[in-house]
Amino acid sequence: MNKDDAIMSKVMWRNVFGHAVYQIIVLIIVIFVGQGTIVANYTDECFNITKATTTPPVYEYIQCNLN
Repeated sequence: MNKDDAIMSKVMWRNVFGHAVYQIIVLIIVIFVGQGTIVANYTDECFNITKATTTPPVYEYIQCNLN
């Protein structure tokens, strides 16, 4: 190795970007598919719709029992 060599090789860059793409795909799946399948659908169960329909709308979550 020479002192002028790059710290990151091409294989290392490929692995970094490959893992970043993998993490983004997993994150999108968890965010958009996970609610209702992996965990309970929190929005439908705990969202206070009566306050959201008032003027001005108040978006608030109520304490809920998901059991």
